[in-house]
Amino acid sequence: ILLGYCVNRVLRQRNELAHHAGYDALTDLPNRRLFDARIEQAIRRHARKGSGQLAVIFMDLDRFKQVNDLYGHANGDKVLQAFVRSTQAVLRPEDVLGRMGGEEFVVILPRTALAQAQRVAQRIGDQLRQLEIVLEGNNVIGVTCSIGVAAITQRDAHNPLELHLSFADHALYQAKAAGRDCVRLYQDPGR
Repeated sequence: ILLGYCVNRVLRQRNELAHHAGYDALTDLPNRRLFDARIEQAIRRHARKGSGQLAVIFMDLDRFKQVNDLYGHANGDKVLQAFVRSTQAVLRPEDVLGRMGGEEFVVILPRTALAQAQRVAQRIGDQLRQLEIVLEGNNVIGVTCSIGVAAITQRDAHNPLELHLSFADHALYQAKAAGRDCVRLYQDPGR
């Protein structure tokens, strides 16, 4: 019995360590390494199955540094967690949300065309805009995010992951340049 207990305890600890290695401690989302592996897997599956399009959404919380500066990092953490819950409420079970670092997040949307992804991104922004986040000291704030969207077609599936992410990131920077709190689509200049 004691041996069984020890084996179970070691297995549980190993599983916890594996989880911590692949997931962000604050948001419990896949970290960059695990997310990259999942998106690569989705792109390979997409190329193999020919399942329409795959979309990438890149999001950045607007003026997040001000939240940390004004309310402290503990409250900034609450904002990040509220953002994640709000975003997850919009997504389908097969969609994958990951934290790239800081206040940057990416979603991979399997079997999703650019127009559909734009609607999902708009819903994410709309839902976040309506959210009131209660911070320590009963301060209530709202936050917004800038969002870039890019599609990965079957003919693009052979491109490196970083290229796909850079397309969505480029659209994100267009959203920030347009005044923040909006969605922009990546338009391939070669098409």
